[in-house]
Amino acid sequence: MCLFDCCDGSPDPVVEYTHRFETTVCDFDCFKRLKLSSQLKYQHETAERHMDAQGFSYDRISAHQMAFLVTATQNRIHRMPAYNDRLRVTTWNKGTHGVRYYRGFNWYDQTGALVIESCNVYVLVDIQSHKPLRPDAFFDTMREFPTRENTATTPEKLQLPKTMQPAGEKRITFSQLDLNRHLNNAFYADILQDFLPTQLQTWPVKAFHIDYRHEARLNDLLQISTATAGDTVYITAAHDRGECFRASCLLG
Repeated sequence: MCLFDCCDGSPDPVVEYTHRFETTVCDFDCFKRLKLSSQLKYQHETAERHMDAQGFSYDRISAHQMAFLVTATQNRIHRMPAYNDRLRVTTWNKGTHGVRYYRGFNWYDQTGALVIESCNVYVLVDIQSHKPLRPDAFFDTMREFPTRENTATTPEKLQLPKTMQPAGEKRITFSQLDLNRHLNNAFYADILQDFLPTQLQTWPVKAFHIDYRHEARLNDLLQISTATAGDTVYITAAHDRGECFRASCLLG
């Protein structure tokens, strides 16, 4: 990841944070398209920098025995970024509902054109019990920007077709774990792309949606099932503790 700016001097980086970077060769697939996992990695990094700017670093939150976990993400891709694009991702807190925190992301290229829009859902959990905590349990108040424009649909529970069929297995390895010792949320997008039907892997991705159900841990063996309905591919994965995640990918 080659960074050339971290915050662009937006009116208040505590409310809205912009992260600038150049993509690298490792961010792309064999068709020179930005990987879906790369999108999630840059969004994750941007969100972490925004939290730091607000005074909510990972270390500070974990010291309170809390952690934020992603429960869903949805990306709408207007134009897939290309190699050597100069990009900026702007993020902001969209607000809360129940135990859920909503975060928006807008991606822009060097011309200022909007190329990707995304919405993530997070829950605050107790590190020991993993039970969700309501926002009033957090130790401070987050600044929100609920009126910020973003057309990415708020991710809701993804419904799967009844035609799901077994498609293979995926073992979770050490290099895929994150700071919380779970499969990093970005790697779920790699699994999604790995299990696209071969004849559809050359198609451009227009949108994708991932529901994170139960965390994947080291050495978990995921049982993968897929289905194709028109221009949408669905995937679900389960381990011995239940459903791990489900996802959809709109192609065209």
